[in-house]
Amino acid sequence: MNHVRWYKPIYVMNGRYAKTFFYFLLVGCLVVCAALQTYAGVKGEITSVEKESILIDIGTEAGIKIGDQGNVYYTVLVGAEREAQSIYVARFTITGAFKTSSVAKIEEAQGEVKVGYAIEVTGKGKQVTTKKPLPKKVVKPKKTTKSTLQPGQVWRDPHLRMSFAWVPGGCFYMGCGDWSGDCGSAERPLHRVCVNGFWMARHEVTQDQWKRLMGYSPSDFRQCGSQCPVENVTWNDALEFALKLSSKTGYTFRLPTEAEWEYACRSGGNNQQYAGGGTPNTVAWYKDNAGRTPHHVGRKSPNGLGLYDMSGNVWEWCLDVYDKKAYGKAIGTLQNPVFIGAKYADIYDGDSILRILQGISGYRSVRGGSWGNTADFLRCSARIKGDPNKGRDWLGFRLVREEIKK
Repeated sequence: MNHVRWYKPIYVMNGRYAKTFFYFLLVGCLVVCAALQTYAGVKGEITSVEKESILIDIGTEAGIKIGDQGNVYYTVLVGAEREAQSIYVARFTITGAFKTSSVAKIEEAQGEVKVGYAIEVTGKGKQVTTKKPLPKKVVKPKKTTKSTLQPGQVWRDPHLRMSFAWVPGGCFYMGCGDWSGDCGSAERPLHRVCVNGFWMARHEVTQDQWKRLMGYSPSDFRQCGSQCPVENVTWNDALEFALKLSSKTGYTFRLPTEAEWEYACRSGGNNQQYAGGGTPNTVAWYKDNAGRTPHHVGRKSPNGLGLYDMSGNVWEWCLDVYDKKAYGKAIGTLQNPVFIGAKYADIYDGDSILRILQGISGYRSVRGGSWGNTADFLRCSARIKGDPNKGRDWLGFRLVREEIKK
């Protein structure tokens, strides 16, 4: 009986406080999980370098806090199987954290720290309780609106973390001018075009990004590595990828029009022969230096907007129907043009434009040159045709994100 009397109050107490007990147990589990997630490596990219300070493209939304520490690195291919290997460059400490970006101080470096290098937050440093002043020329990002966006400003999609650069709208003369070298007949005549501002992917879509979203790998050059451009995808495959990413994020992604592609390639419509205006060896993987294979994206110099590999590596699908004589059908100044088979239309004239394009047979426009081409094909004005239903091991794509989230 004594045993029963001693046991019964405990039973009653458990019933009385069961909800409270399990509440604290649940909170404890959440705290532990959050701590584990916080300490896990968070990856991002350097978007600005100012002496010993860097600006990175991840912030408090990714769990970054003042005092966090991490490493700067870049990736190279080694060995006969061209396996990816990370090369350590520097160590840093977060000194300022905002919603979508952070400022960090380089503590030690074994080499030059550059824009575009990868970073990983690896652990906790000493928590900073007082607000430190920001380095010169690095300011807290404001809400991204048309009036505050800067050329080349970086944004990442929330699903794949694909980086995009802001391309301000403007007008330019599209086609082959005296700055372009030897012109093909399909690149004439010069005609005036105006485009709205848009976000252009800084790199070609990679094999890793494709596989994470689509669940399979179509590439012939799989041995090149996950950070090499995906290739062997059709125009229709690329449209499906863009639509799927749009549905995952709520943003509108699509292939660039030819006008958007050339405007971005020329760093905002400047008179540049190649992407960024440098020499082919500086900006491109092509026949003379690629060794008959594509390479990791972002390993050559970017253009003036921070866009990589727009000359070389792989050709890139554009949205337009291909017509060798399309430029001759341009009348007056074209606004956001996309060629839809017999005429130009404004890409922003409703969702019907995309449906019209999907219903039109015939070739599609392809831009940029590839690892297997001579330098002449790397020119920003060069254009060829591609069968929208066939993939090639030299043909990939990059995305545009329209300015407004729908």
